[in-house]
Amino acid sequence: MKRKIISTIACISVLVLMLGGLPGIAQAQPIVDISIEPPAQTVDVNEIFEVEIWVDASIQEVDTVQAYVNFDPTCILVVDENDNVIPGPAPNVIIPGPITTTHLTTRLENHVDNIIGNADIAYGMPPGGTPVNADFLFGTVRFKAMAETTGTALVFNLFGLRETMAIRSFTPVTGFIFDGMVTIEITPPTVVTHAATDLTQTSATLRGTLDSLGSYDSADVSFMWGTESGALDQETDPPVNLDTEADFSYPLNGLSSGTTSKAVADGVTVYGGEEAFTTLTSSYYEIAYDDGSGEDIGYLYKAEAQLAVLFTPPSYPVTLTTARIHLGLTNQPDNDHEQFEMRVYKNDGPDGAPGTLLGSVPTTATTWGWWDVDISGLGITIDSGSFYVAYFQLTAQPDCEATSADKTQPYAGRSWRKYGPTNAWEQDSYVNRMIRCVVKQVLLPTVTMKLP
Repeated sequence: MKRKIISTIACISVLVLMLGGLPGIAQAQPIVDISIEPPAQTVDVNEIFEVEIWVDASIQEVDTVQAYVNFDPTCILVVDENDNVIPGPAPNVIIPGPITTTHLTTRLENHVDNIIGNADIAYGMPPGGTPVNADFLFGTVRFKAMAETTGTALVFNLFGLRETMAIRSFTPVTGFIFDGMVTIEITPPTVVTHAATDLTQTSATLRGTLDSLGSYDSADVSFMWGTESGALDQETDPPVNLDTEADFSYPLNGLSSGTTSKAVADGVTVYGGEEAFTTLTSSYYEIAYDDGSGEDIGYLYKAEAQLAVLFTPPSYPVTLTTARIHLGLTNQPDNDHEQFEMRVYKNDGPDGAPGTLLGSVPTTATTWGWWDVDISGLGITIDSGSFYVAYFQLTAQPDCEATSADKTQPYAGRSWRKYGPTNAWEQDSYVNRMIRCVVKQVLLPTVTMKLP
């Protein structure tokens, strides 16, 4: 909003003794604009934002500026340098601009009041000082958005003792006044549903991520699930309260096949995408030693480097059907997928390391996260003991996949690594490599991701 100001000398007579200015300058003209910058902005509830007061004295110089801003304290409140809301009236909160601190060094007023909604700043040139002849930042006020609104105004007061004006030698030289406007929105949380893990005949673990809190300080997250897509009629209980972006999960028991899951965040209710999964049929299961959450993503640097996990079936014989590996997306410049191999070894190497190669399958992933490789064609049946499933890197970093690792204790003590073709296998003691194996025939999750 632009307003033209005509001020009288009576409003500033109190400043004469304080400023020690010179007699009036004949050429002083009312062309100094005072404005809120930015003139309009949109912020979220609870967001900290700044409002700047600018003075355009590029044509007409000034020696005193006083800016009195009114605001609605039900919508916005002034905060201190630590982002804490100021409880009531307080001095010296508004931050003077660089030119203000070098030229207009006489502080006449610097005061905020969050009870009535005032932010007042006035500075003048000391005796013998140099007036300002520039377009300059006069001061900055930091606010916190408190409530949703389509627009709350920041308005310069123009009358009475709190009159906004620019002055040169006791003469008002104020031109146009430009007020400001702030729109405050509520941004809902966002949640993402991931593929269910730990599938058995009657159970599964639902997994999701609170991707953003939006405008909220915390969110209650849970899962909706059921057997009919689009009509999920059951919810996990109790919900989990999160005050930061994080993964969350919930174990389900007593299931039959064909259930689907969907994440929901409370407060403003928002949904992740529907994620279908199928429980296992009799005699078929997945062997896993990670918790499904990869806290670390990394590369192996050399071609022919390997990562392996030792698997021990609970009963025998078992036929190996699927190797699973979790691939992570990184910020490396080369993030396209590269061909690699999934290999199966006997555990007959030195100290129980991978030894005899039982077979390998080349593959190139087309997605991030869990990637399944069909190894049933290798015809491998384990009658007793343990075996390894390994990731074999065909190309050197950065033209290679990044793999995920579970670094949450307890460590299973089943992860191994081999840094290159001439290196020996060594145990990877402080990590659970995210490689899994499905034995016998398994109905893998049918994944249909719909982002929020």
